[in-house]
Amino acid sequence: MVQQHQAVLKGNGINNVCALVLDVETGNTLAYVGNIKDAGNIEMEADVDVIAAPRSPGSALKPILYAAMLHDGLILPNSLIADIPTQIGSYAPKNFDLGYDGAVPAHRALSRSLNVPAVKMLQQYKYQRFYETLQQVGITTLNKPADFYGLSLILGGCEVTMWDLAGVYASMARTLNHQKKNHGKLDAKDFHPPNYIASKDPVTINGIRSTVLLMQLPSGSPLMPCRK
Repeated sequence: MVQQHQAVLKGNGINNVCALVLDVETGNTLAYVGNIKDAGNIEMEADVDVIAAPRSPGSALKPILYAAMLHDGLILPNSLIADIPTQIGSYAPKNFDLGYDGAVPAHRALSRSLNVPAVKMLQQYKYQRFYETLQQVGITTLNKPADFYGLSLILGGCEVTMWDLAGVYASMARTLNHQKKNHGKLDAKDFHPPNYIASKDPVTINGIRSTVLLMQLPSGSPLMPCRK
């Protein structure tokens, strides 16, 4: 499936493709494809595990900020966030379409991935605090001080791994799934990194030397192999 998507995307200059599938309840790895294998094309750097490689998250941290501000009572889904030309010191964030909507409900600003409202929200929440929140929920690649990233933190101004980010997203979904059981309270144990067990014996799949992943299933369940 990943190879099929890559065959289409490479027409737009996208050479590297990866896929990571997690079980939300356990955080166990169900599928792990670190890259497309193409031994005949050195420029593709197919030996790089893209899942573990730090890179800009783009807008992928916006849901974390939104959730943090909801949790702390700083916003409600329909709270209006300014979407206007903004200059903060030398920093002037722009929306992707270069337009502005004036005032936008927070939930709509998130669903549309608007940049200016996201920066406004981070300005209210404080980037130093968000930096600590990211570390607390499982982002391990913030190797510079918070001031190094500043407000650009919310627009991809840092580097994260797909592994960490998938773990955070799974943890957020897990928290939502457990909301009724936990009577609306946050259980810190619901936030944890993904996990997998790799077998010692590599296998060959479609000519690619791979490692079999073993899901960590609940007690009493048989271990099932997945492919890496």
